[in-house]
Amino acid sequence: ATYYGLWSGVVWRLSRNLSSGERVMLYAASWVVLEWVRTLGSLSMPWAQLSYSQYLFTPVLQWCDLTGAYGLSFLIVLMNAGVAHWWQHRGQEQSVRWVGVAGLLLVLICLTGKLRTLVPTPTETTLKVTVMQGNFPTKVSRNELVQTLNTVLSKTQEAVRREKTDLLVWSETTLPLHTFPY
Repeated sequence: ATYYGLWSGVVWRLSRNLSSGERVMLYAASWVVLEWVRTLGSLSMPWAQLSYSQYLFTPVLQWCDLTGAYGLSFLIVLMNAGVAHWWQHRGQEQSVRWVGVAGLLLVLICLTGKLRTLVPTPTETTLKVTVMQGNFPTKVSRNELVQTLNTVLSKTQEAVRREKTDLLVWSETTLPLHTFPY
């Protein structure tokens, strides 16, 4: 809740002297920054991003291969900020502009995504994937980091030899490099 409170305070402060279009863009861009900041540090909370709400809407998900989850979050907030701006200024002639811009962008993305899902993908080849789950502590000394790296590398080499894998995936906590300054 602290992240959202800080976000709303900062956005309110920054948006007071902006035009309506700048304000709508600020809301969307700053929300993406908020989601990114939430993934940093030892107390990170990378789950519950706004884009996760669209997991069943396949056409719009196709856009994520270009922009990632952050791009989809940007689009969601842009659309909602446009609607909120229109609602607050519904008597003014230009108030519908941002709903139109965001809506047009959303329609184009959905149409492109739908077309991509209609194109068949080749299924002749399969990909053998090996996942290495390290289960190592995140706060380690330099010596423990070296030992962890050696363990992961030996297990990885063993798995590649044994499984003849095409793709090897390490978990994000396999090497806790964020604990050391660069």
